[in-house]
Amino acid sequence: MIAAAGGHAHVWGLSSGAVLALEAAAAGLPIRRLAVQEPPLVVDLGDRRPPADLLQHVTGLIDAGRRGEAVGNVMTEGMGAPSFIPGLLRLMPAVWKRLTAVAHTLPYDARLLEGCQAGRPLPAGQWASVTVPGAGDVRH
Repeated sequence: MIAAAGGHAHVWGLSSGAVLALEAAAAGLPIRRLAVQEPPLVVDLGDRRPPADLLQHVTGLIDAGRRGEAVGNVMTEGMGAPSFIPGLLRLMPAVWKRLTAVAHTLPYDARLLEGCQAGRPLPAGQWASVTVPGAGDVRH
């Protein structure tokens, strides 16, 4: 895709997309600029973690055609949102329709985050190869 877009990319990743963007940069893809926001890392044993069977549970719900339940489960069990949030979002039909339309991608997110939410430090140097141009280009 990067080749088709001109041979390099400026990449922004949000949430699990932040982890994907870091992995792409670490793999050496031609990324000129990289911004990541709120990667859902859980690196301390005392932090709230998703259940160990989240991937299997959500995959089962999607396979059973229960997309709304899968979205709600990821929000509450996976992300730690309060239990009323899925019900509140259902009151906004356009938003809920968009969320359930992409529910089939939730297992990909869960697989991507395996090892990043286990409540232990990430491997030393996991993304050490990811660099930014000059310090003057870094924005906080």
